[in-house]
Amino acid sequence: MNSLPFDWQARRFVETHMNFFVLELLTVPTFSDGAYDALVKLGARLSCPDDRFAEVAAACGVIPGILDTEERAQLRGEVDALVAKAYGLGPAEADILLDDFSLDAVGPVHRGAFRNELDRLC
Repeated sequence: MNSLPFDWQARRFVETHMNFFVLELLTVPTFSDGAYDALVKLGARLSCPDDRFAEVAAACGVIPGILDTEERAQLRGEVDALVAKAYGLGPAEADILLDDFSLDAVGPVHRGAFRNELDRLC
């Protein structure tokens, strides 16, 4: 759910705040085993900045460590592309989706990573 495509979907229904009733209306795509495994690793890498998370990182097959801004944006773009593909979105829909987000919310590196990875996946 922590992805641009899910956020974009929620923006179609939510004006000021999310509640349980709106959340129940939103769809979550079905992921292939490969996409699921990739999302686990990407999520773990994004969530494990230091050795306090070593056990989680090891269980997910990643090495904990600080990410710089560009690395974080790249990994987030990969997550977003995997989720977009699972929703059946392709490169043609990427611009429509990204138009809803300001450059402050989704910076150029994140946008580029999302587009590049979605192009690669599709």
